[in-house]
Amino acid sequence: MREQLKICDVGCAEGEGVYLMTCKFPRNKIFGIDLSEYAVKNAVKKYPMCCFICSDLDEMKESCDVLFSSNVLEHLVEPERVLQKLYEKSNRYIIIMVPFKDDSGEISHINKFGREFFYENCPRGVK
Repeated sequence: MREQLKICDVGCAEGEGVYLMTCKFPRNKIFGIDLSEYAVKNAVKKYPMCCFICSDLDEMKESCDVLFSSNVLEHLVEPERVLQKLYEKSNRYIIIMVPFKDDSGEISHINKFGREFFYENCPRGVK
């Protein structure tokens, strides 16, 4: 029997990722967290069978086995601080997806990421 994991989609927006993970991994506790009240309300309407929280990562009380974040860090003023919070809130795994060496010209992407960002901001002993 597989163990049950607690999985959080950080920056879940309107919830599609939470819905897909819930369908794929139904034995796990999966929820999404986002700062945007508008996005969370839409997520709840679209996917009422899923769990969504309108909150800041700093306010998240409990840790998770898996933290998943897709296309979030490139929009943030302090991605290093958020990355550190992800490490603090994760019991096991962090999955981060960002545009790699982004040359898209997208105005909302205020950060570009290469390997060095993660090497420099990864706590010692974490691979």
